[in-house]
Amino acid sequence: MIRSMTGFGRGTAEIGGVTVWAEISSLNHRYLDVGVRAPSPLSIFENDVRKLVQSRLERGRVNVSLSSEGILPEANQVEFNQYLARQYVDAARAFAKEAGLADDVGAASVLRINTLWTLKFPRPDEMARLWEAVEKSLGTALGELLQMRKAEGENIWADLSTRVQQISAMAKEIAVRAPAVVDEYRQKLKERLASIMPAGLEVDEQRLLMEVTTFADRADISEELVRMQSHIDQFNSLAKQDTNVGRRLDFLIQEMFREITTVGSKARDAQTAHAVVEVKGLLEKLREQVQNVE
Repeated sequence: MIRSMTGFGRGTAEIGGVTVWAEISSLNHRYLDVGVRAPSPLSIFENDVRKLVQSRLERGRVNVSLSSEGILPEANQVEFNQYLARQYVDAARAFAKEAGLADDVGAASVLRINTLWTLKFPRPDEMARLWEAVEKSLGTALGELLQMRKAEGENIWADLSTRVQQISAMAKEIAVRAPAVVDEYRQKLKERLASIMPAGLEVDEQRLLMEVTTFADRADISEELVRMQSHIDQFNSLAKQDTNVGRRLDFLIQEMFREITTVGSKARDAQTAHAVVEVKGLLEKLREQVQNVE
């Protein structure tokens, strides 16, 4: 069954005296876009959090928020990049000399450059325990999110299914109406010719048949309606799959729009034209809903 891209989940985990909370929410988006907000030292796991989310979700704008309580392993060492600092100093002095400025590059100005400092975190085993808590809490949050997206997907499919059935029924009505359109054209043409011909002359049935045949060829919508039904069948089949089908459903709707537009341009019949307008309205509603599907 299809899944919505909208949802929310929350999870918590306690390991070694540290409690980690994870909240995750998702909204509609063409692709998967993951944003992570986490305080230090949880921020060190940002890439791992993204990978975990990407393994479970395929589309949506996803926001992950991490928080914690307890004694966290903090950075307990600092490293200064002396090699890079020397390059900063040399570059600054060279520029000052070339520009005719005073060479006032001092230690204080260099030490204020954040990129020269690197925080070193504790032993790997301490960070591994912290990641275990993050992974567990985020896993629970993802489970809740997926459950909500699935439930919302069922509601969306209930609406989509009703509209697709209406479109299929109207397409069949148009197909049934098509032969009658040709018959009505033949009758109206015959009556028009009879009304303008001199008294005593009869309508040439052979010429009438040729004209009606030409009209029938131009107004033939059988191929478009066959393709329309094929798209509907594929739509129903895709919607039952538990995979990322949103973009494919959107493509099928575009193709249905193409076919019904051609039907409207070919059909020279008010009743058929009205049905085409109704189908287009239903397809527009489908398109709006499919934008919510993963």
